[in-house]
Amino acid sequence: SANGGNLEAKSTLAEMYNGMWFTPSKERDPVFRSWMADLAIRGNSSGMETLAKMLEDGKGGPPDATASLHWRVKAANLGSVQSIEALGDFYSGFGATVADAHAILRGQDPDETHGHGQNDQLVAIGWYQKCASLNDTSCMSRLADYYDEGKWIARNPSMAVSLDQKIIDAGEETTD
Repeated sequence: SANGGNLEAKSTLAEMYNGMWFTPSKERDPVFRSWMADLAIRGNSSGMETLAKMLEDGKGGPPDATASLHWRVKAANLGSVQSIEALGDFYSGFGATVADAHAILRGQDPDETHGHGQNDQLVAIGWYQKCASLNDTSCMSRLADYYDEGKWIARNPSMAVSLDQKIIDAGEETTD
């Protein structure tokens, strides 16, 4: 079992947590967070992403936006689609807590920063492109919006339509 140090059991729990099929009780959060830290240190991308979420949300201990970002980047570099998408969201400014982390990493007070600049958006687009290349329809949808709006990158309606068609072909609905 995960309680006995079984890495496979911990990994299964991490995947269930990331898929939102499982949420530990508040009393178990610190134990679960330590299990995810164990997985993350051993190079397990599901453990890294789960630990990043827990650090971001302050589950099982105090929030730590910088550590959350660290583990998310490591997981993304190992090919975790969830982490890649989360980094795209981070740089585009979707998540307030993650946006706060970005300000912290820049040495700024999160309460004094407003919005993200073009460089951040271009980094977000890069993460979304990587994620879309792994057939993630959520990232395809975000990219389609960038191409459709022509904000931050050149407007490309045919690319937006192509991405929307891939989303439909995957059996998902588009945001249009």
